[in-house]
Amino acid sequence: MTEPTPSVTGGATAPVPLVPFVDRHAGCGGVFTATIIVKTESMVGLTATVERRVMRCSKCELERRSPDQVEGDYLATMAAIREKHGLLTHQEIRRIRESLGVTPDEFDALIGLPTGISKGWETQRHLQNAMADARVRALQDVEYAKGVAVGARVTLRLTEEERAAFRPPSFLKKKGAAAVSGEAQAEAPADATADAPAPSEAAREPGIARLDAGDMPPAHTQSSGT
Repeated sequence: MTEPTPSVTGGATAPVPLVPFVDRHAGCGGVFTATIIVKTESMVGLTATVERRVMRCSKCELERRSPDQVEGDYLATMAAIREKHGLLTHQEIRRIRESLGVTPDEFDALIGLPTGISKGWETQRHLQNAMADARVRALQDVEYAKGVAVGARVTLRLTEEERAAFRPPSFLKKKGAAAVSGEAQAEAPADATADAPAPSEAAREPGIARLDAGDMPPAHTQSSGT
């Protein structure tokens, strides 16, 4: 029979206890802990009081937020200002635009703002101020919107048939007031362009005046001295 081998306990190492992870500040050695703070935020001249969850250092009180927290706090601040000051939400702005049957660029023209502003409202990239909010609300009156559309040279598509038939041309390039639609050029009769006389060189240059033969000044001859 073989004798049992005694177990060796003297050389065995004890397990190392697990130490919880501590997020320390490399500058001062303090510990970052989750804290809820109350701040007054401002957008487009309007303010609101909001709560924020931040990581604050126990020594120097440095505050830190992750990129996701920054984006979430931005949207929360925007929602708080809308609620406090009674502004339209981004869904309501989009519904008003769609009820008129206009594109975001056309909607900007109705409000009298540069291109791309209302699209930023609908996608929550930025917030409208009180004056712009009042202009959007006024467009809910169809008769008022029709009058504004005439001045802005925008076609309202108020019925479902008009909206379904509308197809914005992808090749349309807007360059301020000189924007020309390719559809308007296609509708022009071919005979009008074929019979039109070719412009002269003087007509092509706006700074050159065309003179007829009778309007030419008489030629001066230089007499030779005797």
